[in-house]
Amino acid sequence: MIRMLYLNNKRITLDLSKMTMVGSGKEGTVYRYSEDKCIKIFDHQRYDGNLLPINNDKFKLFTTIDTKHIILPEKLLYNEVGEIQAYIMNYIRSHFNLSEIRDKNILELINELRVLRSDIEILNQYNILINDLKPPHLLYNNGFYLIDSSLYTKYEYDHVLDYDVTKRNTYLVNELFINVLLGLKASPHDFSLTFKDIPYIYRYYNQNSIPFFADVLEKEAYDKKVKTLKQLRAFYYKKD
Repeated sequence: MIRMLYLNNKRITLDLSKMTMVGSGKEGTVYRYSEDKCIKIFDHQRYDGNLLPINNDKFKLFTTIDTKHIILPEKLLYNEVGEIQAYIMNYIRSHFNLSEIRDKNILELINELRVLRSDIEILNQYNILINDLKPPHLLYNNGFYLIDSSLYTKYEYDHVLDYDVTKRNTYLVNELFINVLLGLKASPHDFSLTFKDIPYIYRYYNQNSIPFFADVLEKEAYDKKVKTLKQLRAFYYKKD
């Protein structure tokens, strides 16, 4: 399949049959674009009412924000009438072995989580709400990465509910990591996003603040004198 698109007002030809597909979903398909970049091409259903329409202002804003571990669009590709059809982003090679991660030094994991938090704080400054968080959108390669930001939103652009973005983003990211790293499942992609069977300390939030998962994890590791997630989980679950 051939797609003719425009990048920086220059027409480019994409032969999708010769490109490696990275993944696909309800919004579109991601292909390798170069050694360190990939391209997400939207499906036409984004224009027929099945999903939020593509908002040019929002995606243009995303290309100006510098985050390292939350993968945002870098360049936008258009059709001949100026509608966004695709975007280019960093390609992350993921080595997400949950067993290996749970055996890693817990302090290393905490530091890696805090690197991601710095990116979350950048999005908070722009009042951008993190949406569509699920296990396939979490990658690991010497650090944690969040990918597929197409449905991230900003109030004045996509008319979302008036959330407290800082609290909401922290809550959503916590929920993802609590379930993946502390949940009972053996695979990072094999669970539903609920707090069922999660230790109470990770579910406690007061009205004034939501503690970041890494901070609670650090306190628990210190209190229980453990060096790995596997050892910590042994305190919570009999089967480990």
